[in-house]
Amino acid sequence: MSTPSPRRLPQASVAIPHLLAIAFVCACALAFGAHRTSADASDGNRCLSVHAGPQADPGTPASYFALSAAPGITIDEVLLIANPEEQPCNVSLAATYGQTATNSGDTYPPIAPGTCQRVGCWMTGLPATVTVPASSRVTVPFQVTVPAGTLPGQYLAGVLARPVGTPSIDATAAADQPQVGAAVTTSVGIGVAITVPGALQPSLTIAQVTVDTKADAPLLEIVVRNTGNTWEHPSAGAEIDLGGSAGPVKVEVGANTILPGDSATLTVRVPGSTSGTHATNVTLWYGDHADAAHWTGDLAYPSPAAAAPGQPAESGTSPGVIRTSSVPGWLLPVLVALGLVIVALLVVLALLLRRRRSDRHDRRDGDRQDPPGSAPAWPPPVAAVDHDPGRQLVGAGRLARLARIAVAVILAGAGVVSSALPASAAVALVQKGPRVTGSGTSFTMTLPSGSTAGDLLVATIEDVNGNCGSDTFAGPTGWVRAVSTCRGSVGPVEIWYRPNTPAAVTSVVFSTGSSGANIVAQLSEFSGVSLSSPLDKTGTIDNPSSSTSLSVSTSGNVAAPNELAVTLYATSSGLSSFTPGSGWTSLTSAPGSGYSSDYKMNPTSGAVASEAVTSNPQTSWAAAIATFLPACSGASLAAKASPTLSFPSVTLNGFDATSTLAVVVTLDDETGTGSGWHLTGTSTTLTATGGKTLPNTATTITAASASAASGNCSMPTNSITYPLTLPAATTAPTAASLYNAAVSSGQGPVDVTLTAKVAVPGKARSGAYSSTWTLGISSGP
Repeated sequence: MSTPSPRRLPQASVAIPHLLAIAFVCACALAFGAHRTSADASDGNRCLSVHAGPQADPGTPASYFALSAAPGITIDEVLLIANPEEQPCNVSLAATYGQTATNSGDTYPPIAPGTCQRVGCWMTGLPATVTVPASSRVTVPFQVTVPAGTLPGQYLAGVLARPVGTPSIDATAAADQPQVGAAVTTSVGIGVAITVPGALQPSLTIAQVTVDTKADAPLLEIVVRNTGNTWEHPSAGAEIDLGGSAGPVKVEVGANTILPGDSATLTVRVPGSTSGTHATNVTLWYGDHADAAHWTGDLAYPSPAAAAPGQPAESGTSPGVIRTSSVPGWLLPVLVALGLVIVALLVVLALLLRRRRSDRHDRRDGDRQDPPGSAPAWPPPVAAVDHDPGRQLVGAGRLARLARIAVAVILAGAGVVSSALPASAAVALVQKGPRVTGSGTSFTMTLPSGSTAGDLLVATIEDVNGNCGSDTFAGPTGWVRAVSTCRGSVGPVEIWYRPNTPAAVTSVVFSTGSSGANIVAQLSEFSGVSLSSPLDKTGTIDNPSSSTSLSVSTSGNVAAPNELAVTLYATSSGLSSFTPGSGWTSLTSAPGSGYSSDYKMNPTSGAVASEAVTSNPQTSWAAAIATFLPACSGASLAAKASPTLSFPSVTLNGFDATSTLAVVVTLDDETGTGSGWHLTGTSTTLTATGGKTLPNTATTITAASASAASGNCSMPTNSITYPLTLPAATTAPTAASLYNAAVSSGQGPVDVTLTAKVAVPGKARSGAYSSTWTLGISSGP
């Protein structure tokens, strides 16, 4: 008598616990990946960015200090630090030295407080920390002394400015899920380029050329050494003879700064190459294209590396990417639930298909049995379990793969796309409100319609018969007093401003500090003004003598072209007329009340700004003037990023895995020079408790893109080749250039999105792996 064959449905149902476990693991991965990290600052400082740059001569903007000094000479310089935030910022400053990034470009390593290294020791006078009031600027003087006996050449020191405080990561991990997180600090590196006069001898050599096939096309890696005493910006052309009728393949290589004594690896894609050994010629031009270095040799160009056994080939499309700062909290449970629903549907579908197949099998095979000792066809065998508590392997059956794919689709659906914003236009008057009067302890100024986010609001205010000793104007959060004066004992006479205003502001309430105030005030909105600390120059005058010609000037030269100037005049009451100066336009005028305000676009840069008005009849008077920088001319560089990053978790299954995240960094070049900049990055080793680590090559930047932020003036032109490895070591090593802006590009705020991928080896132990990333914007020769 034959033994009945086992029913297929119970066998298929064995897969259900595994599938539910996988669904639970994937749901936890989503939840943990988005909520694992938090940020704080060790001293309560909540500022996430620093705006810093040289205080340049009027009319000659600069993104770094360019000095020429003989040995023994000391030069005085001034650093400008701006704070656009609505709270004070504590900023740390360090005198450091310039070094070449691993793939060229200048970078400035952090230096321990109270110490100096290399050319950084030439700089003195920088305080360790400085506090910048809300929406204000401070200037920090320092000195540069070239030591006696210094040889001729070009040297690079630098000032490294960073927010005080370090973000922290609070991370835990599921038993079988490595979790990767990073604390991110941002910095601004301002080059102090020093030329010591004498014989300048440029010299570059090509030390090595190799081929790397880790990308979708072979990469030519050119190791360049600067053996001269000058800063060099080489440009290279490589010619690869592939044989046949196609002729040589020619590629161009662009490099950023390579400093004397340093090396850099220039990387370029080689399209159209075939596997085999090909003659390769590399020519590198330098010294203002007057000199050249050459390399010739045969290089093996293998086919791109195949995927590891059991792993699908990696496509050119990045895995699902989420931007942790952009995913609403309520969305995460919804995505988790949706993932479980999809997994459940896949289980039901698989069971139905299995049942149908089983019925067909039973009808066809009758009572046939599986051979003794054979494994059932479904589900596939579960992989062996490693009893080391640090590792656990999960079954890799077909349904398990489907479950993981379903969650990957959900993650991709959570991606956020940034749209580009239009570039800013010149400074313009958007609207002006009516002149208002009032008495008591407060007054309200209005606009005809709601403000546009990012614009500048300017208020001109005076007490026409009050006492400067008792009246003290105060504005709401975000408002800054630009300048204040008195007409004898009458006043105050003040100009206020609100930078980077929120949208839809229609009224502003100020307090007077005195119940006896007699206020006249007016509110205006201007576009195209710098978002970051826009106030440039101010001036005041108090003239008790009566006259019909009234003139007020700034106390210094206007720094940039296309600025905005605003004046306010307080005169005796009872005037019959008040005529603005040539080129000036009235914002409001009440000569009978002794109050008038004007504005002018584009006062001459490099000279004082002034207005000469005429009154009838003559009067005693006081006046104030303030000028405001246009967009992208705030004299500073800035970088800002989320203080923590949390990569999506991965499930250990015995195979190598990757976790990918979009890292958004907002970079802002407000120097007005168009000289370009570099985004550099370095990191510490990804480490978990118990001393577990991931390889120092685990993190790569696979792609980068940029979108205009509000106030952008020009988009950056990037020359970095991807993929590239984010440097890592126990102590963060020399940084790499992750993104750059060529000359005459990248002015104003821009959001740079880096696609970062962490490779987790199949033999990795579970844990919460953390690292500190240091990202910085730098400008130098």
